[in-house]
Formats: sequence, structure tokens, C-alpha cells
Amino acid sequence: MASCAVESTIDVALWFLNRASAEDSYIQAQKLQRLLYLAQGCYAQEYYGRKLMPATFVTHDMGPVEPNVYRVFEAGRPQIDYVAPAAEVEEFLARIWRRFGIHPVERLNAFIIGQEA
Repeated sequence: MASCAVESTIDVALWFLNRASAEDSYIQAQKLQRLLYLAQGCYAQEYYGRKLMPATFVTHDMGPVEPNVYRVFEAGRPQIDYVAPAAEVEEFLARIWRRFGIHPVERLNAFIIGQEA
């Protein structure tokens, strides 16, 4: 099995939260889940099936959910040290943020539903 680009899905979630905070914005839990899902899919598409993070998304009433991130973040941002990704991963995440971060969760849901996978 090929290794992932980052060791922890939590670090990717924290990257998105940090980015939103730097832009004086807030990411609700459902939007964070959509951004993680889209990042995983786009990374696999761009890097020939390689996983961005060790995440497994499950079907939920509200859409695809990574249950470990959901559980860790359900009471708010966890008190955990953030490990920044390598420069090329950070560049990739910045592209995902620019492409999808501006959209409300409803638009991200519609985009996800429209995908073949």
C-alpha cells in the first residue's frame, strides 16, 4: 500500500481551520468534512490514486464523513500540536482552499453529489 502524503488527517483538518482563521473566517463541522473529502479525492486524482491522508470516509445522513475527525472535533478544536505539511502538500491544500473554501456547504454538497464516484 502506498503511503499517504501526510501522517494524520487531523493535521489536514487543522490546516483548513488555520487557513480560515487567518482569513478571519470560520469553518463549520460539515464544511470541514466536505473540504477533507474533496481534498482526498482531488489528491488521488492528481497523484494517480495516492492518498493525501489516512482517512476513510463513511456515508452519513449529512454526506461523507471521516468519523475520527468528526469525533475529535465534535466539541470544538482539539488541544493538539499541529504538524505542518510538506511544502508541496501545503501548496495543494491552498489550491483546494481557493477552489472550494469560498463556497457554502450546500454548494459543496451539490458538487459532491454530482461526482461519478
